[in-house]
Amino acid sequence: MTDPVNTILKRGVSLAGAAAEIYLPFVTIAVVFVVTGQSSHANVLDVIGASPVMTVVAFTVSLLYLPAVLTLVAASPTTRIRDAINPKYIGSAIRFMEGEYIAAVGFIMVLMGAMWGLGRLIEFVPVAPRILYAAAAVYTVLAGGLVFGRLYARFKEQLEASL
Repeated sequence: MTDPVNTILKRGVSLAGAAAEIYLPFVTIAVVFVVTGQSSHANVLDVIGASPVMTVVAFTVSLLYLPAVLTLVAASPTTRIRDAINPKYIGSAIRFMEGEYIAAVGFIMVLMGAMWGLGRLIEFVPVAPRILYAAAAVYTVLAGGLVFGRLYARFKEQLEASL
């Protein structure tokens, strides 16, 4: 990292742009519901949270799309912000990695599920769940970074040549 500020800024802007790209349709639909009086909620986030369809679709798309954006932006110095918010670019990278990418996302979900399950088991202990969630979140982020970094390293030449 010769220029850490630019590197971190590039990753943050890319991820924020991709997240905005994912959530903008849901926010737009929720605004239409609020403005037309189709919803009893006045807050857009409450409208999205009250809709099981919007919540599940947004969560699923986020779960499958955002790790690819972060992987490509974090691991590849050649990925530009414009590429990171291009669904065609990210989609072709996901299609290229296919099963291994889905397995990596599944691994992260297993870690998150284990973190949630253990937290629920010890929720009656006053401070233990907070300590567990903090430690497990750090571990999940580090393990996810390792898994997605190794995944990118495995497909580096093919991704850079084909994308």
